[in-house]
Amino acid sequence: MLPDDHSFWEAKAAPLPKLDAGCPMKYADMYVQHYGRHSTAFVPGVYSPNGHGQIVAKYGKFAYDTKFSISVAKSCYELHENAPDNMLAFVIDGYVYVRRICEQSEVTDTGVYSKWSPYPGITVETTLTPSPSGHTRVHQITSDVECAAYDCGFAVDRGDFAAVGFQSEEGADYALAENMYCLCKVTAVNSSGTETEDEKKGHLIVADPNTNLLYTKTAIPSVAYKIQKGSQILTTIVEAKIK
Repeated sequence: MLPDDHSFWEAKAAPLPKLDAGCPMKYADMYVQHYGRHSTAFVPGVYSPNGHGQIVAKYGKFAYDTKFSISVAKSCYELHENAPDNMLAFVIDGYVYVRRICEQSEVTDTGVYSKWSPYPGITVETTLTPSPSGHTRVHQITSDVECAAYDCGFAVDRGDFAAVGFQSEEGADYALAENMYCLCKVTAVNSSGTETEDEKKGHLIVADPNTNLLYTKTAIPSVAYKIQKGSQILTTIVEAKIK
């Protein structure tokens, strides 16, 4: 214990220093971006291969936020049961596959890189780059399998016991979910290897009740892509706002 006359007790409290908007934390395997009313940790999906309960939901998502909650999969059979917020979810033969353990990763001064495989014959290299309004994802995909992939944003409360003013939109290349407290919009801005307009579209996933840690009913905006055999690059912008 410090004595009563120690100089520590005479020190005057000072305000916290202003934080940089972007904070690469290379030894913690994350990049934290401060947006003013919320902060987001972008991660490469690095964790022990030994496994424990819900390890993918805890460590495998692209982003974890201080205001947006996270979802936990109910099953791997349907998108609405899997509730894959902040994941690139591949649907193959009726099953949903997401990022688990990554093969390579790096936290840089501008974002996060990871190389991972959701399914045999599919390799994904994902680069996450934070921006003032959200972040950009660039996925370089090499696939031996034709399938669908859904690039998903944050889960948004759609109300249950109280109205929250929920509304949503699905467009040709975007999906939006919004309530009176927050907004998330996911937009496909470029795709190489998915050349026609019907090979990408906005899709709103109405997640099963009680798949989210905070909200009983949520919706997840996403962009659906058709994955062809060979190589392709997908670029997706995720906007996230706390009102």
